[in-house]
Amino acid sequence: MELSSPLAIRMEIDALLADYWHDVDHNWGRTAHAFYTEQGVFESSAGRTREGRAAIQAFYTDRHARGERVSRHLVCNLRVSEIGERSATARWVLLLHAADGQPVLPSEPPILIADVTDRCERAADGRWQIAYRRIDALFKGEKATTA
Repeated sequence: MELSSPLAIRMEIDALLADYWHDVDHNWGRTAHAFYTEQGVFESSAGRTREGRAAIQAFYTDRHARGERVSRHLVCNLRVSEIGERSATARWVLLLHAADGQPVLPSEPPILIADVTDRCERAADGRWQIAYRRIDALFKGEKATTA
């Protein structure tokens, strides 16, 4: 398979998303900012916009400072389009299960189901990064997200 084929690019972006959310769910997002371009933009489902790696890093640092929280961000129905040599658009569905506290917590429906649009760019070293992320809420539960 050619490394820049649409299928290879889709697989690379799928891995980018899996690695990003693994860091958020298992490592408090300590390295989440590094998944974005230097000027990356993160528009949350709560209508807040964070621009640049420093602002994104501050968000995850503040999230960790709130105290114990368990989260699982599930990526579903990934579609990659508008594929170029150094750019691509990913659209997918986010299911978020999250609650304050330590495991084991009661099982409940997701606190958020959202459509996500990511514009990704290939860095000079060949890695894909998020240049722009927008999360559009479709369904929200009773519990607040931290975004």
